[in-house]
Amino acid sequence: MTNSRPERSITTVLTRPLGPNAARGGARHRRGLALAGAIALGAAVMLGAIGGCVGDAQWPPMNSDEARLNQINTLAGRTVVGEALAFVVIRQPPVPNAVRGEVYDVPVTISLPEGVSLASLALIARRVGPNCEPATPENRGQPTYHVARVIVRGTTAEVDVLFPALKFASDAQGRTRYQGMTVYLAGGSRPWRVASHRTFPVGLFDVPPRVEVEGWGGGPSVEGL
Repeated sequence: MTNSRPERSITTVLTRPLGPNAARGGARHRRGLALAGAIALGAAVMLGAIGGCVGDAQWPPMNSDEARLNQINTLAGRTVVGEALAFVVIRQPPVPNAVRGEVYDVPVTISLPEGVSLASLALIARRVGPNCEPATPENRGQPTYHVARVIVRGTTAEVDVLFPALKFASDAQGRTRYQGMTVYLAGGSRPWRVASHRTFPVGLFDVPPRVEVEGWGGGPSVEGL
């Protein structure tokens, strides 16, 4: 699939989401996520994800006020992140020498920014697939898909994902190499769908910090949200 987005979107990807300071020190962030917000989501969460949802959301935040609430937790935010991750995992599964079109029964580990709720994680993981779970201390050895940037503006959205490029050899330190992909989506008033995407060369971007969830245990029941 080709992408017809203007050059400014490349500049945005190169300068904002995955800059050289994104993972300085390689620190691993942990977060303990509570179930407190899960019940409040209600059945409208699943209905909105199926039927489309218009809204604005952005990560990283533009100012300190926005930083108080991770906007990936909004209905539009978590919906486009789920769609984008599912798109990337299907095309770039976490296996060496993957064959396009093949379905692989392997674990899929995702790392989302700090502040994403347990409920949002559960919904996003379910959209990606039955083998998907967030990064935890127990799965540190698994290749991880990182969400670095999310922008939702009405009926369009962009999501930057760094995925493990397992078709390439590890780097000099034995670490997995990563590639960046920007996924462009359209929807809002209709169900969100991927409109186009752009893949960048391996090693071009620093990998964001791996954000781990403690006490995941499979997360909350999606049917109960």
